[in-house]
Amino acid sequence: YQRRVHGVTQVDDCPTDNNLAEARVMLGGSSISSVSVGQQVKCPTCSDGIKNGDETGKDCGGSCPACQNGQPPYVPSTAISSPPKEGTPVTGVYNYADNEGDPEGKSTYKWYRASDCSGNNLVAIPGATSATYTPTADDKYLYFEVTPVAVNPPTTGTPKLSACREVVRNSAPSANPASITVDPKVSGGLIGTYKYYDVDGDLEGSSIYEWQRSDKCDGSGTTTTIGGQTSITYTTTASDAGQCIRFGVTPVAKTGVPQGPKVYSSWIAVNPCVGGGSNAAGNLPSRTPWQMHYGLEVNSYPNGVVPLTTCKPTKHGEICEYDSSTIPSANDNDWISAPDGESIGMKMPSKVPTCFKGVDFTYFQTFVTIPASQVVSSFSIQFSGMDDGSRITVFNTDYPNGIVVSGSYVFLGGSGTSDLKDYVKRGEVNRIVVTQVDDCPVDNNLAVARVMLGGSSVSSISPGQGPVCPTCNDGIRNGDELSIDCGGSCSPCTLR
Repeated sequence: YQRRVHGVTQVDDCPTDNNLAEARVMLGGSSISSVSVGQQVKCPTCSDGIKNGDETGKDCGGSCPACQNGQPPYVPSTAISSPPKEGTPVTGVYNYADNEGDPEGKSTYKWYRASDCSGNNLVAIPGATSATYTPTADDKYLYFEVTPVAVNPPTTGTPKLSACREVVRNSAPSANPASITVDPKVSGGLIGTYKYYDVDGDLEGSSIYEWQRSDKCDGSGTTTTIGGQTSITYTTTASDAGQCIRFGVTPVAKTGVPQGPKVYSSWIAVNPCVGGGSNAAGNLPSRTPWQMHYGLEVNSYPNGVVPLTTCKPTKHGEICEYDSSTIPSANDNDWISAPDGESIGMKMPSKVPTCFKGVDFTYFQTFVTIPASQVVSSFSIQFSGMDDGSRITVFNTDYPNGIVVSGSYVFLGGSGTSDLKDYVKRGEVNRIVVTQVDDCPVDNNLAVARVMLGGSSVSSISPGQGPVCPTCNDGIRNGDELSIDCGGSCSPCTLR
């Protein structure tokens, strides 16, 4: 008699599951049963329901009575391979056996759901007749059943039901918020943006995109889905002239609950860059709708509230409060549409716990196109319903890193900046950024911010007032031009 110790080293080298449902020790074609410490080895018998000893079939052959021809196949064991998760396929596994050695034919499968692991309210799941099944929200506890089928008669054995397994719940993915940004590399190009999120950590699959057109931007118009536009990008066409566009996304997860609710961006008015556009004269100032950004500070401080250490404010919106602000880049992925693209319209609870102990920044940007022929007699940003302070930064080719002057600051109760005409530039697009600071509870508001040029408000892009296709005589440096209407694909620029 010799005793040998054997072990199984099982390796997992790939997601998603790590399983070993069953391992049998086979000796001479028979399964060796386990024996507990101190327990005597149970000798094979001809009635133990196991093929062991010198049997040629289960409890037959060898030293047992001869096996009878015509015994059906059977399933020694069956199981559900891994903990079932809602929305993720799971597999039923089993062992097939036949005393005559008949090979397996087309065995049949069923999946059952029940209200508990005692088998109460056990019912077959309609249509669930393959070895794999994807649990749904209707499933609480699952069972897998296999009916063995042999190639030779008698072909069908007794169904074998697995032990029950509880279904792990899963949540649908979400996509918030959705917005539209202008693609600077494509004339009339738009990009849909959103943030995918899944509380269970399921990775994003092939989310579904769509673009819609309407004759009104307030949602009261006739809305149609633009056929064939299922990409995250869209290039406006002549059909969009005088229309409004919005982007929609249905988030899709690779595993778990596959689809979340569809979300849409705000409507934007688009004047497509086709055939010179509707503003063929090219002499109207225009700007993009306000966008907002909750700040890079949210990545470093709880709720994005930056503690005030060296700055000791004596009034709301004190200049030193802005020392800890960082304006996000123009193309940062976290820019979203402001509640109101025309006026901003932000109103939300303050995150600042105590006055003058910390500050919370919110950023807003708009891109103002000023034609070369435009007379800039004055330029300012006018506010109403703003707390606790705001600062304006102007970006253009003269000030690529932005410029802030003393007149850029607006304190609580102020109505607007001083005249900033000396810092905006004609013949190009000026990026205007509002850094709004909240330094005291209870509210955090910026109701209205208007871009004033020559005493008139510059509206966001609307039908008949948007930018036109870049040309070599529109008085604006655009396209691939090196200067106003020259260079690139236009005539060479003349040195003066």
